[in-house]
Amino acid sequence: RYTYAQNIQLIELNRKEKYVPALFRNVFIKDVTPTYMETADVCLNLRKHTHGTSTAYLAVYGDNDWYPIAFAPISKGKTVFKDMGRNIMYIALCFTPEGKKEILSEPFLLDFDGTVKPFSASGKKISMHLTRKYPVLEYVYKWLESVDSCEVQASNDNRFRQFETINLTSDTRAIGNEIDISDSIPPYRYWRFISLKEKSCGNIAEIYFYDNDGKPLQGNVIGTTESFEGRADRTREAAFDGNTLTYFESPDNAIPWIGMDFGHSINIARILYYPRNDGNSIEPNDEYELYYWKDNEWEKINRKRSQSNWVGFTDVPEGAIYLLRDITKGHEERIFTYDNGNQVWW
Repeated sequence: RYTYAQNIQLIELNRKEKYVPALFRNVFIKDVTPTYMETADVCLNLRKHTHGTSTAYLAVYGDNDWYPIAFAPISKGKTVFKDMGRNIMYIALCFTPEGKKEILSEPFLLDFDGTVKPFSASGKKISMHLTRKYPVLEYVYKWLESVDSCEVQASNDNRFRQFETINLTSDTRAIGNEIDISDSIPPYRYWRFISLKEKSCGNIAEIYFYDNDGKPLQGNVIGTTESFEGRADRTREAAFDGNTLTYFESPDNAIPWIGMDFGHSINIARILYYPRNDGNSIEPNDEYELYYWKDNEWEKINRKRSQSNWVGFTDVPEGAIYLLRDITKGHEERIFTYDNGNQVWW
């Protein structure tokens, strides 16, 4: 919290240390964490550091790096951080006089009960099935509701006076969703997504059609010709441009539908679609690198190109914290642990 009074602890910190992180150079702030949440003290035995600093910092991961959010004095290789928020992943570090970080602990979770749970890779290897590289932010969920009442329909009539319902969509997760088409479905020329929910506006970011060999199929875009507020960037073509950050959005008074005219009747084996989201889902043809925290730094496990809405890795050291990077595009990424096949974000 910003204050009018100077913080005596911060004044002393800036006087004795040659380098102080930017957050703590302002002496007119104070920590009010215990006012707003349940906290616990964190007692740590620290690793040896190579310079004479007497201050340790507790850091959280954000914006692709560890950022200090608390400080405490070092005494005989130990320190105590007072009133730290629980259910948060931390790491202890210090700074050289030149401002270089030096890690002083393993990453650890301050659990709900106030205990410290360190994370370090074990000798056991596991496989991972990953669907995102960053947690879903709250504002995304309102868009996902648009696809919970969509139908996938196929027809040989361009006006869909007769059609076959292929799938009813109900999965509203902020990831790509796969639909496997049964071999019993006959070939059709026209395939579409149609929303039956009032004022849903469609909100489809991307649709891919695949044949039995996994090859993507191309056709002429069909569907609702209007877009929300007449915007050129929200037309039906946006759902087929290969970019999940662009999306189709229809006017409120329209029944939104989009699809493909393939020119002749064809069999489709699989459909992959993305609701409007934040662009952090795993996407086909993007390259991803998986890292784990080892010996005070990120170590790369492998690089893989995704073929669908997920990317898999084998021979992953168990028990560590991990980071997934999209090498093709984007910059948002977040640390996670892996528990019973699920990514747990921190």
